[in-house]
Amino acid sequence: MNRSVNGMRIAIFLSALGFSSLAIAAIKVDLKLDDPMDPKALVIDSNDAKCGGTQLNCIEVAHGTSPNIVFNLPNACGSGASDPQYRLSSMRITLINKVWPTNANPLNEKVAADFNADPNTGRIDFLVGNNKQTKSKLRFKNKNRNEYTVFYEITAVHCDDSSDANNISLDPEIRNKGNS
Repeated sequence: MNRSVNGMRIAIFLSALGFSSLAIAAIKVDLKLDDPMDPKALVIDSNDAKCGGTQLNCIEVAHGTSPNIVFNLPNACGSGASDPQYRLSSMRITLINKVWPTNANPLNEKVAADFNADPNTGRIDFLVGNNKQTKSKLRFKNKNRNEYTVFYEITAVHCDDSSDANNISLDPEIRNKGNS
């Protein structure tokens, strides 16, 4: 049997189970340094799920999907002259822009559960499920159970000096459209 017929059968089977191609596709976001010689921040270089199809710094998670979101910083800590000398170190989320969760003011439990985040810090746990963190990649599941916007911060640390003074970050938003 040829591959296209097998592929069609698999697609029909997954569709019958309630899966769509959107539900299993990952959202990919490539990052870069704003200035390779004197970076002050991470910036988004490409985003295949832009809000409204045009807002590069905003990720829109379509209704009825629960994708992995993958942030890439290509060639992090590489040996090439143009390779970023930073590695991805953490990511946290909040419901109020730049107001990070605390023990006294924790993140909403449903939102924390959607992202596998600590409700008291907003930090995503990259050791849960298929979540993964490397020097050049952050991958996590967004369960997208309800409609809301989260603001996030990705932090990168210098490859040779991880003191706070050398940290750089990125802090746009993710708009979940929900599953219900």
